[in-house]
Amino acid sequence: MSRCPPIRLRSLTLALASACLLTLASQNVGAETYGGEAALLRPHEKSPVQLLDLSLTMQLPKTTGRWHVEVRYVLKSRGAHDHTLSLQLPERHCDSDKRTCRSPTAGHFHGLQTTLNGAPLTPTEDKTAPVAGQRVWVFKVPVKAKKQVTIVQRYQVERTTDGEGELVQVDVGAENRWHGPIAKTAVRVDLQQRPWTLGYPVAFHLSHYGADIPTEGLMKGAATTHLRFDMRRFRAEAPLLIHLATAADVSPARRCPDLRAVANAVRGKQVEAELKRILVMRDLTELIRCRALYLALYGFPFSEKDKRSQFYGNPVSSASASKTVMTGKRTFMRAGLQLNPTYTADLHPPMHQAYLTGLATEIRRRSKK
Repeated sequence: MSRCPPIRLRSLTLALASACLLTLASQNVGAETYGGEAALLRPHEKSPVQLLDLSLTMQLPKTTGRWHVEVRYVLKSRGAHDHTLSLQLPERHCDSDKRTCRSPTAGHFHGLQTTLNGAPLTPTEDKTAPVAGQRVWVFKVPVKAKKQVTIVQRYQVERTTDGEGELVQVDVGAENRWHGPIAKTAVRVDLQQRPWTLGYPVAFHLSHYGADIPTEGLMKGAATTHLRFDMRRFRAEAPLLIHLATAADVSPARRCPDLRAVANAVRGKQVEAELKRILVMRDLTELIRCRALYLALYGFPFSEKDKRSQFYGNPVSSASASKTVMTGKRTFMRAGLQLNPTYTADLHPPMHQAYLTGLATEIRRRSKK
C-alpha cells in the first residue's frame, strides 16, 4: 500500500497533511479491505412515515477491536390511517474469497438489540436478499396515524481500519424512500486515536471537535476525541463516509525525532546525556517545531498567532476530492486539528507526555548556551 512522500518543507502545514489525506483516500477505499460498515435502517417501500430525527453515535475504545454503535430514530406518520412500516437493515459481510478480510466475522453485527418505544423489536432475516455477502434484517414497525415512535438500535461491528487511518462508512437510508427529507441529523464519533485530518461530505457541519477524559461509560479514563456533525433537512442519497487520518500514520510527525526513543530516554537514568545523543543531529528550530506539533495534536491554545494559524483553521471545501472514489461526484470537506478550549496536559497519552518533556528538556539545555 502506497504512502505519502516525506514532507521536505520546513513548515508543517495543515494543507500538506490534508492533500496527503485526499491522495490516500482514493487508493484505500475498498469495502473488502475493511472489517465492516455501520448501517442504518432504510425503508423497504414508500410510505407516509417521515424520519424526523436521526442520531448516530459510534465509539471506538482502544480496549476492543470493534465500533460500538447506537442509533436513535424518531418517526412520525403523516397519513390519516395506521400504517405498518417495513424497514431493512443491511449487514454487509467481507468477501472471504478475495482474502482481504481481517477476520471471518468481518462485517457481522455483534449483539444486535433493537427497541420500539422501549420494548424489544425482533427482526426477521430476508432470505431472498439479492446481494452476495450481505444479510438483510427486516423490521415491521406499527405507526399510528399522526403519531410518533422511537426506535433505538445497538450493536458492535469490527473496526474499519488500515495502515493509513480509520474509515467510517454509514448507510443513511435510500433516496426518496422517506416521506420528505430527514428533518434533523446528528452523527457523533468518539475515539481514542486523535485524527490529524478528517474528511466528510460537504452537507455535514462539523459542530464540535474536542477532547476530554470521560469519567464514565465505554470510553472512561482515557483521552477521547469527540467529533460531532449536524445537519438539517438531509435527504439520504448515498453512504456517509468519514475518513480519520491518524497523526502517527499520515502526518508530518514522521519528520520529527522518534517518539519511542525520546520517551524511553526521559524514563532512563541519565536523561540529558541520552537526549543529547539521540537529538544531536536535530537543530533547535526543528525541536521547537516538533514540540508544537505534538501540543497541537490535542488543541493546545498557543498564544503565538503564527502557531495558531499554522495548525488550526476552519474546515475547507476540496474541489479535487470530487474526483476520488471516496466521494463520487459530491463535494467533500476536509478539516485538520482544531483548537480545544478545554485542553489540559492530561489529554496526552503517557508516551506523548514523556516525549514533550524530552524535547522541552533538550530545548532548555541548548537555550542556556
